[in-house]
Amino acid sequence: MLTILLMDLLIETKRNSDVHYKVMALPEDELLTEVRAMSREQLIDWLSWNDRNGIYKDVDSMAEFGNVMTKEEGEEIMFRQIMSEREGWDGRMDGKLIY
Repeated sequence: MLTILLMDLLIETKRNSDVHYKVMALPEDELLTEVRAMSREQLIDWLSWNDRNGIYKDVDSMAEFGNVMTKEEGEEIMFRQIMSEREGWDGRMDGKLIY
């Protein structure tokens, strides 16, 4: 039982210190600022981490769709993936309907 509690504590500690999780807890306005500040490569990294079955990496995207995701598309996808899990979100990103 103690081992399970220690493992749970370790997982929670990692979750609290991992940037992938931290961004998910930001208030909407701070999330928008953070997402917009990320590079395209950082967006791809986060999206690939969050959705392992998604097609975000350039090589995969070229093979599947014949093009690559733009930074703006990545921003919208990331914002939508996070915000769609929140109750009461109106589907907008900075006033633009994206969901």
